[in-house]
This record gives sequence, structure tokens and C-alpha cells, in this order.
Amino acid sequence: MLTPPQYIEAVSRLSMGGESMSIHSGTNYQNLAQYLKSAQGNSSQVNLWAPACASPEDNVHATLYEFAGGQRSFVSSFRDPAGFNWVKQTQRHISSGSLVFLRGFSTPNWLAAVGAECCVDPEFFNAHLDFLSYSDTYSIPTIPSSAKVFKLRLTSLGVLTSSEDLQKSRRWKSESMASYYRERTKGIGLPIGDSIVRKFSIFGKGSFAIEQDISICLARTGDDKWTVVVWMDPGTSLVTTPLEFLRDKGYLLPHVHRRRENIMSDMFSIATESDAPVAAHNETWGQSSRILPFQYSKPIPSEMEVEPDPFFSVLDLFEFSANSERQFLNMISSQINDQMEGPDVPLKTTVELLQSMAVSLQEHIQRLKQNIVVIKDRGGPTWPRTADKNNSVLDVAINTTLKDFESLLDDAISLSRLCMDVTTILTNSAIAEQSKELAQQTLHDSQNIMIITVLTTILLPFALMASVFSMNVEQFGVGTVHLRLWFISAFSLLVLVLSTVLLLSPQTLTRFMPAYPGLFLRGLFLQTRVRPRVRLTSIELVPEIRY
Repeated sequence: MLTPPQYIEAVSRLSMGGESMSIHSGTNYQNLAQYLKSAQGNSSQVNLWAPACASPEDNVHATLYEFAGGQRSFVSSFRDPAGFNWVKQTQRHISSGSLVFLRGFSTPNWLAAVGAECCVDPEFFNAHLDFLSYSDTYSIPTIPSSAKVFKLRLTSLGVLTSSEDLQKSRRWKSESMASYYRERTKGIGLPIGDSIVRKFSIFGKGSFAIEQDISICLARTGDDKWTVVVWMDPGTSLVTTPLEFLRDKGYLLPHVHRRRENIMSDMFSIATESDAPVAAHNETWGQSSRILPFQYSKPIPSEMEVEPDPFFSVLDLFEFSANSERQFLNMISSQINDQMEGPDVPLKTTVELLQSMAVSLQEHIQRLKQNIVVIKDRGGPTWPRTADKNNSVLDVAINTTLKDFESLLDDAISLSRLCMDVTTILTNSAIAEQSKELAQQTLHDSQNIMIITVLTTILLPFALMASVFSMNVEQFGVGTVHLRLWFISAFSLLVLVLSTVLLLSPQTLTRFMPAYPGLFLRGLFLQTRVRPRVRLTSIELVPEIRY
């Protein structure tokens, strides 16, 4: 069994194995190795920040459960990695399996302690800390056959109560999230247990979504014992995340986690849960997912008392994630319906919003597909299987969870298609409206040009005759040429010009002569049919910035 310093050194040596030395290059662990050896996270204690309404449980970073006596039993919670090492060693031979929860941001000392005591593959920590982008080898995610870690998505919904402009909120979101991840990259100013936010999205009517992850892996020791390690993004507080900006401008919606059994069938269990320790700071920004590690005790089916199944122990986490995903899809459906009924914002903003929802839906679809593969494979090839007599209970539980996720996947795909269809309809409607306006403008311009052409055609002969007669007429009423000859010549020349135009282009004049009733000489032009050449301009679609 390794000690924490030995675990850090082992990861460091693993990261130095280049591609020239082995086909199994360890360069993808360089980020993790640098973090474990960094000086920024050497404190082992949880952050000392604690508001007046905080519970003592807010200082807990790790929670340990054991499978013994027909129960998934709570063993202890830990504020210091030294205490975790001692308790884990004393509990090593009590049961065949155990479960460890980590909440929020973790320091190198904590990762080394959990990694050494539970024999955790470094790939688990590396996958969860993927935002520590000292360098990027594009090695995450891995192919399914070599995946040792799977992730569940937790989505918390909220509402902005301020009248802040949506575009301004989007700009703030992108700038704030960029700064947030730069802080995490440097590893500065991040207390232990602080909540990690993977993505923050703002939708219409002030709705927003906070997306976080739950990473799960199975660690096995040499004595055939196993430990399921669960690292949750929801931690002790949201105090140093970008969401602090929203504390006075919004609130979180409750996470509705429905029970599969009759709610009134077991009043004792409901009362017990209500008395459990609460790790949320207040009702406005408290996340129920943060107290999940404190309420994970549950009886084990009698068929599994002797040989607990590790994958069965995490199905409750899948159920929690599925309920979260259901709420998210319901919110997206409501947003799309609002846009279909008639958006009250500019078209460009509406298209941006729909495209943002389409991108989010595609990300959730990919995650749901990955989760379905994990459920069908029961965790993966490294997860142990229970005896055949236990398969009936396990099969029912897995099939129920699988149906839930397949239903969520179908709904997400349908919403994604609907979102794209609405975007296409709105875009085409905007283009049609724009082309109609351009056609009307072109028609108006052509009418003006026709009026100018007619006036020019009429006045040009008069101007020509005036210039000719001005050379021989000294003054009105005096001279050898009478003034009325100018009018006779001018009108004769006008008739000659119009006749010439008619003879040279009879079809054109036939089409344009019935136009412009009521204008100057409108008797010659009654109706015009113009086919303007319209140049359509496309609407610019601005993609959502992701991190």
C-alpha cells in the first residue's frame, strides 16, 4: 500500500514516460502531476469561511460508507486527510466494499490521501480536473473499452429577478466564466470544497442553468476489496464561483427528486431524512445535491447482503442525475414554446437563444448516450459481477434506470430537432420579410426612375429647340422668325422622339405605357409591372461561447 507522498511520486514518474520510451505514454498525466506537486493547494483543511447560517457539516470534504450488515451504512465524515487515512485502514477488513464521496474542489493532499488509501487510478483525478489546462493532449474522453471513469451531469435551474438585458448578461457570463477558469488553471484562491461550475447558461426570461459533474470510478485493492469513489462538483458554497454575482439578482429553483415508492408508505424514513444534517447555506442558493453524501444510507436487498454489487450502489446517483436532466429538458421545452408563440425580443437575439439551446441539447445528448453505454455495460469490464442469484434484483434496477435514460435521450433528440426547426422557420420568415421590403423599395425606386425618364424625354426636345432658336431670336416679338414657330417645332420634335422610341422598343413601351395614372402625362402610362432583382442578406448566427 502506497503512502500519499509515494502516490504523488508515482504519478510524477508516470507523467514523465514519453512516447519514445513506451507505447503507453504518460504525458496526458502531466497536468495532474503538476497539480499534485504544486505549492498552491498544500492546505489540508477546508476553507474557514462560514456564514452565520452555515452548518458544521459544511466543513466536511469526504464521507465514507461501508456495505455491512445488510445496510449501506454511514461510517464517518472527514475534514482532514489524516483522519481519512486512519479510519479507512481500520475499516479495511470489515466489508468487501466501501463508497467514498468527495465534495467540491480538492487539494493535492486530499487527492494523494484518497488515491493512496483507495488505490485510485490517476485517470480518475485527471478526468475530473480536466479544467487544469497547463497543456492539452486531447486524450479526454477515451474510447469506451479503456474508460475507467464515467460522469453524470447535474443541472441546477434558476431565475434572474433583475431586469438586466439578456445580451449584457450573456457578455458578463462569457467574461466571468473565462476569468473563473483562468483562476482554476492557476489554482489560486480556491478553498477546499468550493463548488465547481462546469457551465453556466442564460436563457430567455431570465432563466439560467448551472451544470456540474459527478465523476465515478471503481478502485480495487490487492485483497479483493473494492471502493467506489464519487467526486461531486457541488461543494460547500458558491462563494468564489461566478454565481456570486447573481446572489442578489436571482435564486435557484428546487431540485425535484421524486420517490419511486409511495410517498406515504414509510413516514419514518421521511422523518429521518428531514432530521439529517443540512449543508446548504440558505434556501435561495442551497443545492440539495450538496447534502447527497450525508443521506446515502440505504438497506441492501437481501439477495446482496453477502456479496454487494458496486454498480448497484451507484444507481441512486443515476436516478438523481436523471431527475435533474428531466427538469432541464422541461425548461428547454418551455423556452422553445415561448419562442414559437412569438418572441418579445429582436430576431437576432431569438436566433442566438435558440442556437444556444441547440448546442446545450447536443452536449446533453452526448452525455446521455455515454451514460446509457455505462448502464448497459454495468459500469465497465473492470466492475465485478455478483452471483447469478442476485441478477434478478440487479437486472430490474438496471433496466428501470436504463429506460429512464433512454426516455431522456429520446426527448432530448426531439427537442434538438424542434429547436433547429423553429430556428429555420424564424430565419426563413425574416428573410422573406426582408425580401418583401427590398422588393417594395426597388419598386418605389424604379417608379421614381421612370418619372425622371419621362420628364427627361419630354423636356429634352424643348431644351433642344430653345437652344436652336436662341441663336436667331434677339428678343420676343422682334426678328425675322416668329416665336410661335418655336412651339410648333418643339412639339413636332417631341412627337418624332416618342415615335422613334415606340418603333425601336414597342414591347418595352407597351409594358410601361399603361403605368403611372395621375402623374405628368399619366395618360400615356397606366400600369407598370416591375420584377426587381433582390439581393437577400442572411441573418448572422452567433454561436454560444463554451468553456
